[in-house]
Amino acid sequence: MTSPISDAIVKAIASPDYVLNVNMPLHSKARPRMTKSGHAYMAESYKCAQQQMKKELEKQWNRLSLDGPIALYLKIQGEARGDADNIAGFLMDAAGPSRSSPGLLWVDDRVSVISTLIVEWEHAKKADSCWTIQIALL
Repeated sequence: MTSPISDAIVKAIASPDYVLNVNMPLHSKARPRMTKSGHAYMAESYKCAQQQMKKELEKQWNRLSLDGPIALYLKIQGEARGDADNIAGFLMDAAGPSRSSPGLLWVDDRVSVISTLIVEWEHAKKADSCWTIQIALL
């Protein structure tokens, strides 16, 4: 007998409900920077990369934001830079809600919405970098 988590992993990998592919370099979730006066801001390069990811996702997603529970399988191909959790965090920031806009793929990245997350990395040249995002409704 398999556990519900095992079933979610199998569904996300073998028979997802949605698959999106984005050809762009891998990025890690950035940490806020501080000005001398103590105000926090995000690096411009991070904001630009997020906007690029969001535009690519918008081209492929013509549905309402998912409210879960979902299983998310993220297959990333690219250079060996960054931590898996920070690379996944970059996608969560780009596809989820922000202060100025609602979530694109999901309403929030809380565990009640994305209850299963699998990240798999494969080495590739920067020019061949790719994000494959597979989503299974649970």
